[in-house]
Amino acid sequence: MIVPKLPGAETMAYVYYPTISTDMLSMVRSRKKQFNNDASIASSRVKTVVKVGYYKLFAMLYGMPAQFVDLKVANSSWTTSDLRAL
Repeated sequence: MIVPKLPGAETMAYVYYPTISTDMLSMVRSRKKQFNNDASIASSRVKTVVKVGYYKLFAMLYGMPAQFVDLKVANSSWTTSDLRAL
């Protein structure tokens, strides 16, 4: 649910762990079989391209609300750098 920002209101977001990460994207790109990358996807160039496209779209949509937040806080330097990269 997206709540509209009221004029003059300050907003804050706390991220404990991102829903999608750069690690997830690189794992799919590398075409290695892992818990989040099934063997049928890892072995198929077409499926890999589709999944990377889906992850990129998801990451873009995941990051959009952050543009409207005044203060962003994360629980670690890894989370902070990953959110910045996304």
